[in-house]
Amino acid sequence: MNSDQAPTTRGVYDCISDAVYHGDRNSLSSSGARKLLPPSCPAVFKHERDNPPDSNEDYDLGHAVHALVLGTGLEIVEVKATSWRTNDAKKQRADAYKAGKVPLLTAGVKKAHAMAEAVPRNAQARELLSEGRPEVSMYWTDPATWTRLRARPDWVIESGELMLVDLKTTKTADPQLFRSSASSIGYHQQAAWYIDGARDLLDQEPRFVFIALEKEEPYLVSVHEFTREDIEIGRRLNRLAIEIYTACAAENYWPGYGDYIHQMRLTSKARYFAEELLR
Repeated sequence: MNSDQAPTTRGVYDCISDAVYHGDRNSLSSSGARKLLPPSCPAVFKHERDNPPDSNEDYDLGHAVHALVLGTGLEIVEVKATSWRTNDAKKQRADAYKAGKVPLLTAGVKKAHAMAEAVPRNAQARELLSEGRPEVSMYWTDPATWTRLRARPDWVIESGELMLVDLKTTKTADPQLFRSSASSIGYHQQAAWYIDGARDLLDQEPRFVFIALEKEEPYLVSVHEFTREDIEIGRRLNRLAIEIYTACAAENYWPGYGDYIHQMRLTSKARYFAEELLR
């Protein structure tokens, strides 16, 4: 399917453009669900849905790397300049965005290729990406609320055990540090969201793994998977987010942080520091 509109029926679709997928206001994605929960809130979700954040160099680099690794995605446009300061470079960038492409300076293009070439140097990542389908879009309905949901795995492996793979460009792929950042960003919710969508649509229980790719040389790679217990926590958080979304959408009321005085407590770290200092 190749359409300028999001599908209206449940199913698994190839060739849904980035613009169509991310511009769909009639379904809830994993990233949207996470925006509904602390440390965000429904008001932030609504604002960002109505006013999509502007692209930036990190965002564009990630898009470019995904396209190079997965073999599909937005076309890369090289802007032969050393910075975005000149009017000509700014115009080329604006024209690329208008055409639905990814503009990168020459140095950025070289970096994107170097990062992409680093992925198969990791044997596990190379094996995962050796066979499968890229950028698959899934649409289904939550049976409890009738809310329409969507997900877009970077890579789907259907031969043998069903596996969903997500490529993340990150500051560090160190296993301990990536675990920390993945937990704070809510990747356990993403894993649960995608697993549940695939189970609904494909009638199989997939595994969900992350390929973490560093954004600085030597562009190290690591592969990660959450435990079943962590995925279940993510699933419970997703249920809360879906219920919040459904209620907000029904009333068209998207609250912020609450119109009352919040009682504060020191963090454990601050309390420990104060107690040590006051001994």
